[in-house]
Amino acid sequence: MKVDFVPTDAANYASISKTVTINVAKATSVITWANPAAITYGTALTASQLNAAANVPGTLTYTPVLNTLLNAGVNQSLKVDFVPADAANYTTASKIVSLDVNRRPVNGNIIFANKIYDGNNSAMVASIALNGVLAADLADVVLTGFTATFADKNAGLAKSISTAGATLSGAKANNYTLSGVVSGTAAITAKPIIITADAKSKIYGDMDPLLTYTLSPGALLAGDALSGILSRLAGENSGSYLINQNNLTAGANYTITFNSNNLVINRKNLVITLDNKTKAYLAPNPLLTASYSGFVGSENSNVLTTSVNITTTATAASPSGIYPITGSGAIAANYAISYVTGTLTVLSSPQTITFDVLANKLSTDPVFNLTATSSAGLTV
Repeated sequence: MKVDFVPTDAANYASISKTVTINVAKATSVITWANPAAITYGTALTASQLNAAANVPGTLTYTPVLNTLLNAGVNQSLKVDFVPADAANYTTASKIVSLDVNRRPVNGNIIFANKIYDGNNSAMVASIALNGVLAADLADVVLTGFTATFADKNAGLAKSISTAGATLSGAKANNYTLSGVVSGTAAITAKPIIITADAKSKIYGDMDPLLTYTLSPGALLAGDALSGILSRLAGENSGSYLINQNNLTAGANYTITFNSNNLVINRKNLVITLDNKTKAYLAPNPLLTASYSGFVGSENSNVLTTSVNITTTATAASPSGIYPITGSGAIAANYAISYVTGTLTVLSSPQTITFDVLANKLSTDPVFNLTATSSAGLTV
């Protein structure tokens, strides 16, 4: 800077000049930028947050830049650098503000699978969805650590399930907060088991045997048991009778496939013994009879639908000797019939020969014939 001095009394004073140097400092640029309001994770930085202003024209440069997606966290720094358009007369400037990025709320939605009754109330997860997670983060945020239980262990449809202890995990889990878990329902279906009736038999007239069954090992869970009994079709005559399930059950937690079988009532052995007989030679054959062994209770030969046919090889003229008496043809629905052969003994008949009355004869008379009769047997 130069100054020239001209005195008023130029006649007595001389003019003079002086040069000095002064420093003019640049004016300070002023940035106005308040801390932005909190945002939620998933909201990219926009002009709503990057909204600094300077008191003079120039360029504002932000760090991080526009559209940056910040992780959740409090007091995160946002910086702006200012370069004035009139850099010769104004200073550059910077300013830092803080921004809170809140965790993004998400809801868990658990789908449960139906299961077969297994004696406990634990639920089986079919799938898990997190509603509200950014698409880019789906692989890095998972719902873990929870337990899921039915109200009880018993079979039923659309049973409510309770969950507890669910947390978020994964590389991006800290950006989210779990606001709730929706758990649905599932069914516990009855456990299928197979019961096979044991084949049984008895003899006609006997008491029924105990009707038993076979159940594969481990079919019933600990603490569970079958109740009830099997039954069979009614009837006491010989034949085959279906064994059925009747009221045998393991309760509502089991579904039974029942394989039936049969109770067979076998015919009772009935022995027909042909009674032994005797007769005299040439006498008519006696009435042939039989005795029975094996009838049930008060039953007798009246139950025979076909009576026994009794025969012998002997006839009235058969010589003395022993002849078989045999039986055949008897039929009774509930009896298996066998025969014991009897005998017919033909006895020799006593024979008396009676001569006719003889006339008096002399030794000198001619030869004459004697006549006689027999009481039995051949003619004399």
